[in-house]
Amino acid sequence: MAFSLDITLTAAQMGHSVKVHCEIYHAWITEDVHEKAYPVWMANPNQPNPLD
Repeated sequence: MAFSLDITLTAAQMGHSVKVHCEIYHAWITEDVHEKAYPVWMANPNQPNPLD
């Protein structure tokens, strides 16, 4: 979720399905983007805890 937007919302706003959204836009997500996003996701206090 870039900018904390759900992928279904961003796909709908762009006028296509989640499948098409992923096929088109995920090709542009680089390893650098993943490395920067991971610590942000992990620090989110609202993320589900699998141990709960």
